[in-house]
Amino acid sequence: MRKGEKTRQRIIEKSAQIFNEKGYYQTSLSDIMNETGLKKGGIYRHFKDKNELMIEAFYFAVKKVRNFYLEKTTLESDELTLLKTFFEVFKNLANDIPIAGGCPIFNASIEMDCQQDSDILPHAQKTMLRLIEMITEIIESGRIKGTFHSEISAKEQAIFFISSLEGGLALTKLYKDSKYLLTVCENLEKYLQTLVN
Repeated sequence: MRKGEKTRQRIIEKSAQIFNEKGYYQTSLSDIMNETGLKKGGIYRHFKDKNELMIEAFYFAVKKVRNFYLEKTTLESDELTLLKTFFEVFKNLANDIPIAGGCPIFNASIEMDCQQDSDILPHAQKTMLRLIEMITEIIESGRIKGTFHSEISAKEQAIFFISSLEGGLALTKLYKDSKYLLTVCENLEKYLQTLVN
């Protein structure tokens, strides 16, 4: 990787952390400059504007969470294990692992929903749909293999799981207490057992 590419990547990594913790519109260029040690020109040499940097940082944060999930699974993992691991990843988000600030999709969605001219909201929506599709595919695969009851709707279950987890994470952030998300995860694991044949 060339020096310019390394610098660009470092800006994305540092910015992703700040944006996810502080918010996309609450984060100033000064915050990014302080974190990266670069001047304004050094940052804008690599990005045409703050929106481009926000989008790149958003995808970096999402990829970091996705990779964290993939590190905890194997190709041999069954569907039940994949879903339990997904719940575990959310528990870790409450503790700022693998990225401080919680779920980057949720954070961007909530913040950008209030912005009239948000460039990042469509990216958050598209990424959330991909997440729903991923969980739907896991559940559907388990349903086809006979792990889960045949009459369940994989997509409805995926939406239920993700909505519950994101809600638990929101309460955890609001009250700065992980018991909310832990309660959701414990109950989802119990509920998941009712879907098993």
